[in-house]
Amino acid sequence: MNTREKIIILAREQILKMGYKGFSFNDISAPLNVKNAAIHYYFPTKEDLGLEVLNNEIERFQNWFANIEDLSCWQKLEAFFELYDVRLIEQQMCMLGSLCSSFFTVTEAIQDRLKLIMNDIEEWLIGVINEGVAEEAFNFVGEPKDKAKVILCSLVAGVQFTRALEEDYFTRLKHQLRLELNIHTND
Repeated sequence: MNTREKIIILAREQILKMGYKGFSFNDISAPLNVKNAAIHYYFPTKEDLGLEVLNNEIERFQNWFANIEDLSCWQKLEAFFELYDVRLIEQQMCMLGSLCSSFFTVTEAIQDRLKLIMNDIEEWLIGVINEGVAEEAFNFVGEPKDKAKVILCSLVAGVQFTRALEEDYFTRLKHQLRLELNIHTND
């Protein structure tokens, strides 16, 4: 792994842990044992680094979508829930929650890239829900696009609430989302 890749990984970790506004190039240069100038060589501005982190995040999600394509609709949904479980285990926010919380303080380019990720995830989730409805695996009142919004917003906010409340909040949230889709589980 080269220095540029290490910088991107550390920046992602900082965004997930502290938020976009919560880290500086010092937080990345110190663990790499380099001067800030080394970071600026690859990424002249924080925006440049943030955009590259988001580009990698888009690629990460596209690969993840492809890797679970053959799963059933409920297995896809469970895999999606697990992405948020990992954030909690690692004591991090999700990328959406981290950047949405500072949306009006980041550059327009970061905002646009964030919207792109959000739309990609929402469209994927709508597809999973439509698949579940067609297979009669999911049963709920309302439109799939609206249910996708409820699920996505619940998971993003659920991670934030669970970090603050330090209780079994997220498990109960996921259980309720399953009930609303008429998925029977032993949770």
